[in-house]
Amino acid sequence: MVLPKYHTVVFVNGCFWHMHEDCTKHAMPKSNVEFWSAKLLRNRDRDAKQHAELEAMGWRVIVVWECELGKKVREERLERLYREIMADAGDVNDAVGDDAVGDDDVGDGRPGSPDV
Repeated sequence: MVLPKYHTVVFVNGCFWHMHEDCTKHAMPKSNVEFWSAKLLRNRDRDAKQHAELEAMGWRVIVVWECELGKKVREERLERLYREIMADAGDVNDAVGDDAVGDDDVGDGRPGSPDV
């Protein structure tokens, strides 16, 4: 998700596919271990490279993990995400009403607006 107004990119990562450390949803398959290990390590390396490139361009990168969106913890994580996004925007109330994040805040391919 790209939020140009806040110069922020939010990745919502699956715990398995992106190797979320110390997470029960990330467990290496018992069959074809060599294939899966290489595949998942490539994913993790690609993520790190993308994050570094975006940060070098001045974008703030936030990662939300699959396990953070379960029913028991979803509301808390979304509130924390909101606060992370608004941290550099000044007043937290800025995102309420007409200034709320909406469809027009999604990257559109313009220079400096990552299409993630």
